[in-house]
Amino acid sequence: MPYFSVCIPLYNKANFITKTIQSVLDQHFTDFEIVICDDGSTDDSAEKVEQFSDDRIKLIQQENQGASSARNRAIKESTGEYIAFLDADDLWYPEHLTHLHYLIDHYPQAKLFATNYEIQMPDGRKRLPFFSKQIYIGIIDDYFLASLSDAVMTCFNAAVHRSVFDEIGYFNSDYRTGQDVDFAIKANLKFKLAYHNLVSVTYHRETENNLAQSKLNADRLKYIESYDKDAKDNKSLARYLAVNRFALIIKSKQAGDNIWKQALVKLDTGYLNKKQRFLLQFNSFQLKKMKQLQDFFSKKGIYLSPFKD
Repeated sequence: MPYFSVCIPLYNKANFITKTIQSVLDQHFTDFEIVICDDGSTDDSAEKVEQFSDDRIKLIQQENQGASSARNRAIKESTGEYIAFLDADDLWYPEHLTHLHYLIDHYPQAKLFATNYEIQMPDGRKRLPFFSKQIYIGIIDDYFLASLSDAVMTCFNAAVHRSVFDEIGYFNSDYRTGQDVDFAIKANLKFKLAYHNLVSVTYHRETENNLAQSKLNADRLKYIESYDKDAKDNKSLARYLAVNRFALIIKSKQAGDNIWKQALVKLDTGYLNKKQRFLLQFNSFQLKKMKQLQDFFSKKGIYLSPFKD
């Protein structure tokens, strides 16, 4: 039985999957298997995987059912004690699994583990995530407050003990987007998360076939609303959901749909910062102009964000 099972959902990422797999094979910690579920790719993604001869790689193929289904299938067919998540277009530094193993060894009270990461922007620039509070190596005392801007736990930098799935279930295949956010909420409501502050992952913010670019705002609202009851007794979660509602409203207005009106009904603006409350007043045209301004400054290395206080 391998220590880690690296589970990768794959759909039309032929231009990335070779480098992604190689970044796993280059790990200093070598006790792992790689389980890849090809979710009905129409390009030569599967052929790229089959070019590797390493017997630690297992390729599963299924008809297209979505990212959650593919990730769940890979998890269920894996054998390791710890499941390490990775997307087919992201890259690990060679010490990534070493850092995760360190956390597992030193923080036995945790069942969730994550490392720091860098975000590669579409223009090639890289930045570190904007966590809402400084966090170091150790147990995260408040996941939701730490993740108000960028998520501490994602599907490319985290690992979980296999027993987590027995207690909270798998990724929700009903959601076409936001499955990783939904899973992180469920997991952090139940278990402790240990974090390593050294960067060991490169996350590509925008690549081809990235669901994060789809206009699936109804699904985003659905998973936010599913935690409203939990938030009644958890102020940190309540603030986290408010910020996610704000982000959904902005996305929805820019996309020209009316989901923002539904999201606004239950939005408690008391949890938002001044910049967020100010932007709520903007219409679609104004928000698009603000986005252009944000992109302009981003290219100059200045990252303006309403999620940073």
